[in-house]
Order: sequence, then C-alpha cells, then structure tokens
Amino acid sequence: MKYLLLIFALLFLPSCNETTKANSPVLKKTTAEQLKKKLSWKDFHKFCGPQNANRSKNFPLLKDAQILWAGTFFDMPDDAAHTVVRIKMNPSDGLADVTLRIPKGMKAKGKELKLKDNVKFKGKMSYLGSRLMDHIVTCDDFKKYEPKPPKPKSR
Repeated sequence: MKYLLLIFALLFLPSCNETTKANSPVLKKTTAEQLKKKLSWKDFHKFCGPQNANRSKNFPLLKDAQILWAGTFFDMPDDAAHTVVRIKMNPSDGLADVTLRIPKGMKAKGKELKLKDNVKFKGKMSYLGSRLMDHIVTCDDFKKYEPKPPKPKSR
C-alpha cells in the first residue's frame, strides 16, 4: 500500500506544477525581432522566465539581445568561476534573477555595492536561467543609481 501511495504521489506532483504549455506564450520570430530592439525585463520574463514552459524554445530568439535594465544588488560571490554580480529584478522569481558577468577591471566597482542598492546595467543576454539558476548577462557596464522620487499626484 505504501508503494502504491508513493507511485500515486509521483504521478500527481508534475500535474501540480504551475508551468503548463497551455498558459505559456510562444514567441514568434517577428515579435522577437521587435522585442530585441528594446528588450525589457518584463517581456524577457514573460517569454523566458521559469514560469514559461516554452522558455527553452523562446530564448534562442532573444539570445544576444542588447539590454539596458535596472534591478537591485543581491551579492557578488568570490568563489565564482567568472567575476559576477547577482541582481534581483522586478518581478522576481527568487533571491536573484540575473547574474552579470562583468569585466575583471570592474570588480572593485562591484565590491562597493551593498545589498538592495539600485543598479543599472547594460550588456547582452547570454544564457537562459531556470528556477535554480539565474539568467546570465554578459555585462558591458553597470552603475549604482538613486531612484527618482515619485511624482506627486495631481488632483
């Protein structure tokens, strides 16, 4: 009986996953060409985020897109094979969403960042992430910035 319950649980678990082909948009080549001109995080997340079951088919159409995004600093691990800065985006899927591979000469600039500092960065989309791994951006430049205060609402 225990084995029957275990088998049932293993069969049932995949159906509980929120990622389904039916509700995952597929990126068309013409749409991708338009998006690559000014790819936003929101659009990238929609088509290539871990919630999209078609992300591995969509990503090749957006790979190497030049991006200019903003997020918040999460960390800069010392033990990485590359010099990297990890960034949390909005919307977010976890602790960090994007790993910036930065030039070695920018390591000191990365070390100055503190948790939740606002960071603007530019580069190109290099590798698709997953629920367990960040998306990889080959970063040309990044900088800390202070966000503009919200405009007062007019009546």
